[in-house]
Amino acid sequence: MNEFFKIIKNIGLLTLTVGFLGILGAVINAYVPWIWLTDFFVIIRHCLTMVDFFWDTTTTIALMSISLTIVGALWTYRGVMVVVQWFKD
Repeated sequence: MNEFFKIIKNIGLLTLTVGFLGILGAVINAYVPWIWLTDFFVIIRHCLTMVDFFWDTTTTIALMSISLTIVGALWTYRGVMVVVQWFKD
C-alpha cells in the first residue's frame, strides 16, 4: 500500500511540474516579441543569399534544420529518461 501512495505522489508531482511548465511556456509565448526573431532569421537568410554563389545555401539550411531536429530529439529522449529514472526510484 505504501508503494501505491508513492506512485500516486510521483504522478501528482509530475502533473504539477508539467502544468507549471505549460503555464510558464504560455506566459513566455505571450510576452516574447516574436517579430524580433522573425527579423533575425530574415537577416540571416539575406546574408546567406550574398554567398549563394560559393555553395548551395538551401542545402546548408536543410542540413542545419535536420541537425537541430536531431539535437531536439536527443534532448527529449534525455528528459524522458530522467522521468523514467525518477519513477524507478
